[in-house]
Amino acid sequence: MLRAPNLINFLRKSSSSFSKSALYTLYGAVFGLMFPVFATIALLLNGSQGVFEAQLDGGVLIWMIDTAPLFLGLFARQAGIRQDSVERLTEQLEGRLKESQSDRAHIVHSSTHLIFFIDRNDLHVLEANPAAQEAIGHSIEELSQQEALSFVNNIDKEQFRQTVQPLEEGKGKVVVRTHFLRKDEEPFPVEVVLESTVFMGRHGYLAIATDRSEQEELQTQMMRASKLASIGELSAGVGHEINNPLLVVANAANKMASEVVNPTEAFNKSFHRLQIATSRI
Repeated sequence: MLRAPNLINFLRKSSSSFSKSALYTLYGAVFGLMFPVFATIALLLNGSQGVFEAQLDGGVLIWMIDTAPLFLGLFARQAGIRQDSVERLTEQLEGRLKESQSDRAHIVHSSTHLIFFIDRNDLHVLEANPAAQEAIGHSIEELSQQEALSFVNNIDKEQFRQTVQPLEEGKGKVVVRTHFLRKDEEPFPVEVVLESTVFMGRHGYLAIATDRSEQEELQTQMMRASKLASIGELSAGVGHEINNPLLVVANAANKMASEVVNPTEAFNKSFHRLQIATSRI
């Protein structure tokens, strides 16, 4: 026979293997069992000769008390069913949260953007994805020992605090164009999107930077090509404006030469030089 301490230990051990509905039913039945037991003991103390006689002497009331384990067990079962539903829902939500966190970690790790998590108070780097570490030229161990502004060109703490002030006031994000410094102090242009976030229980900023080196090089090439095209158009216009009067001069010279009956040698030499000059221009 199980004693009270042993029964309690048994119920505690069973809680890990039984569903809440079954466990609550067991708890309710055990609790309800105390009612008929105490009622029977009370009847025995009042003069009944035995347990069976005590039950008979108690009449309808004792039989109602005897059903307490059944009804309390049923009521406790309903509570257990609700608890099972809550726990299943909690497990599903926790599973989805873990999947979401895992997906987010995978996206951050594999992203080609430069992603930094920065502490709000001391502005130290809490985490940086591989793309960011490669672009800056520092490992996460090296980055975590320094402020994020140490690899940002020409921005001090006061300027940064002013930049992120809209985030403190509830604005969703802030976009900044600046230059990052590589380990060898070489700057490169970036566009940074800053957002407020919580990372590992610490409030801070999420910085997602895009390297704009290729874009700026492409813009430079496009501007150079545009300038060359403008020069070409200007040259073509100038050439056109020069050719028109030269054509008139050449036509007039040809007409004049055709009307001369006996051209002299000096005239022929001058006319030849005029032809050569107009053709060269």
